[in-house]
Amino acid sequence: MERAEKTKIWLYKNDYKTKENHPVKTGNGEIPKEALRGIVEKMKREGGDTVKIKAAAWEKVSKSGTPYLFITIEPDDKSDGKPDEVPF
Repeated sequence: MERAEKTKIWLYKNDYKTKENHPVKTGNGEIPKEALRGIVEKMKREGGDTVKIKAAAWEKVSKSGTPYLFITIEPDDKSDGKPDEVPF
C-alpha cells in the first residue's frame, strides 16, 4: 500500500486569549488529497466511526522570530490498533 502524504498543522500562540476557556494556540493546516484518501480508505477497511491516527509535533521558530508548534498527522497503519507506549 502506498503511504499517503501527511496532514500539516501550524499552531501559534493565541494573542487574543482573554478567557480561561479560549485556546492557547490557534492556526491553520493543510490536508492533501492523498492524506484524505488514505483516511477514507482506512475507514472503509476497518469500519467504525473513527480512524486511529499518529501525530508528531516540533517546536519551531518562524523567519520573523515567532515560536510555533508544527504538527503532522497520518492514519495509524499498525495492525494491532494500539497506541505506542509513552517512553516516560
